[in-house]
Amino acid sequence: MSRRFATTLAASALSLVVLAGCSTATAGPSSGTPSGTVTAGAASNTSSTAANGSVDVAKAGVEELKGADARTLVDKLEATPLSQRRTDLRASVRADELQLSDTSGNKASVKMPADQFYLSFAPYVNKTHDCTYHSLTTCKAELGNKQMHVTITDAAGATVIDQDLTAADNGFIGVWLPRNITGTLSVNYDGKSASQQISTAKSDDPTCLTTLHLA
Repeated sequence: MSRRFATTLAASALSLVVLAGCSTATAGPSSGTPSGTVTAGAASNTSSTAANGSVDVAKAGVEELKGADARTLVDKLEATPLSQRRTDLRASVRADELQLSDTSGNKASVKMPADQFYLSFAPYVNKTHDCTYHSLTTCKAELGNKQMHVTITDAAGATVIDQDLTAADNGFIGVWLPRNITGTLSVNYDGKSASQQISTAKSDDPTCLTTLHLA
């Protein structure tokens, strides 16, 4: 897709009330248990999921989304610089769908890939916030544009990811993982490290991790 698509998409007026989504950063650990991505028209208040996984533009009311699948949308929105993001734009990543809506109440949902699970995580040193489902437009963490070494292994010990990755401008690193696995996510940065158990097996598994305290 063109660069113009990314710009106009980021500027589109969308809004979603995100359950347990990202909030303003606070000092200390959470109480909760693109660059930055890698693979292993107004309408009435209606919502729609296109059968092929792309947004039904007529009901979503957003021409710029025409023909875009969930993976394309997620990668484009995650990589959008903070300075280009609109405060009225919301895009919530769930295990099975990407939820979109605007301030007029127009809604759309896009099916996520059947064989891939999107996990976005934000390692931190000093500040974090609670997050369960990643908001591609409001989540913000402290280590934006920083390079870290990321390792993900499954329950059998097989390596899923083992490489240097750079966080997006929002401080999050997004990875596309195989579905139906459990494993361990480990991050090393500036002599510090953090690890956490992850899962892509359930429909309510978190798509956002903000509890990786680098120490």
